[in-house]
Amino acid sequence: MSDPDPEFGVRPPDVVYRERPGAYAVIRGADDRLPFVSGQGGRLFLPGGGMQPGEPPEDALLREILEATGWRARVLDIVGRATQFLVADGEGCFAVRATYFRAQLIERLTTCCEHEIVWLAATTAMPLLARESDAWVISRTCDRGAMLR
Repeated sequence: MSDPDPEFGVRPPDVVYRERPGAYAVIRGADDRLPFVSGQGGRLFLPGGGMQPGEPPEDALLREILEATGWRARVLDIVGRATQFLVADGEGCFAVRATYFRAQLIERLTTCCEHEIVWLAATTAMPLLARESDAWVISRTCDRGAMLR
């Protein structure tokens, strides 16, 4: 029997959370730096995003990486799944049901994209991450030596 998917964030029993399935990637770059998408307030997110109804996680990941960053990518393997409970100001409460992958950037197809990519060492990025589940998958994916560089 496998371990249940980890859950992060606060989940009061009387709050209804809307399901938000998504796919996200840990991508190793030069010098073991990782790309992050910069959000409001300087918070960082792993590349990826929400899945459309009926869309496989791998397809959603590749689509989201291209839309957000302008890069074509390749999925290497699945790392795990986790749920992040969060409250988005003005939007409500969400249960982000994330499937996490390791991926590789192949080529830049456009510079007209939705977000800027920030390349950082994992330890530098950890305190800036918007979701605890992203920190969990980074620590699970990156060996300690790579995280400290």
